[in-house]
Amino acid sequence: GVRVFEYKPRVLHAKAMLLDKSCWIGSSNLNHRSLLHDYELDLVLSESRVLAALEESFRRDFLNSNRVDKLSLEDQPLIQRLVVGFLLYFRHLL
Repeated sequence: GVRVFEYKPRVLHAKAMLLDKSCWIGSSNLNHRSLLHDYELDLVLSESRVLAALEESFRRDFLNSNRVDKLSLEDQPLIQRLVVGFLLYFRHLL
């Protein structure tokens, strides 16, 4: 399964994915527009030292992150949920 975390200290716009024996680091969002229409640069690496460094970076970042789940989303203020709901109508433009 997938677990989602929100990094708290500041906005972090990095994209990285740690897989079994490789990692993906790059500028692409995992959406239709980014993968098919935008110019992006991504790396897939399998060097064990890089994997270990990325895993350690994730561990440090998780210490400053909160897990996002259905309950935490339901606890958001009403105005925030309304704004997010409204903005979903424009997601195809992003």
